[in-house]
Amino acid sequence: MLALGRLRFDEGDRAQARQLWQLAGEQLAPHDPRFFEPAIELARDALANGDARRARDLAERARELDPERDLPLELLAAAAAQLGDHELAVASLTELLRREHAAPRLTAAARGAHELALARALAQLALRDPDSTRAQLAIEHFVAAETLWPASDRSDPGERVEATRRWLELTRDLGELEHQARARAALRAALGEQLSSDERLAEIELLAGPLERPRAALDCLEAALPGASDPRFGAAV
Repeated sequence: MLALGRLRFDEGDRAQARQLWQLAGEQLAPHDPRFFEPAIELARDALANGDARRARDLAERARELDPERDLPLELLAAAAAQLGDHELAVASLTELLRREHAAPRLTAAARGAHELALARALAQLALRDPDSTRAQLAIEHFVAAETLWPASDRSDPGERVEATRRWLELTRDLGELEHQARARAALRAALGEQLSSDERLAEIELLAGPLERPRAALDCLEAALPGASDPRFGAAV
């Protein structure tokens, strides 16, 4: 069944391949290493069909079969995101990034996606159970993700904006002014002309006031003025 499933899969008959692999998986011993690749493909299919619990169980089995591979951790993180299991997401992504730091192999985009997913999971935990340590870790991973976002990337602006707003919220909660300035700059880059007058003004006031960076504040003001109709910008001048 394993061999026939692989043949069907290679021929493009993935439905038949999954049926064969599922039957094989029920009969194989839990630690039979031959089931690693089928478990990965079945987990991917379960994720695509919204069955996150089955995906999680299959990814766990694959991880036990080959603890050194990254794919089971990536699938566990994806299943955890669907399930809202932030602890599992943090554990899986932390291990993935630990491996990446030890032996870099991912593209910048993939690494950035992992950093962002970890930041969001940590932020959710900090929101559920207020914890300044988790919040600070979330900020650090938001920063790491932001450094990997291409300046021209608009492939998923909604996700990027949502993540940046969560990052900004954490910086305000912790009183992290430097990080708040960076988050506001990232929000401005993500939204462009859609950035509201209130958000533009908040960045200018932060730079001109607590951070004492009048030149940076003026640069933001000059960038805002050509298209700004809000009279508060005139008052700021």
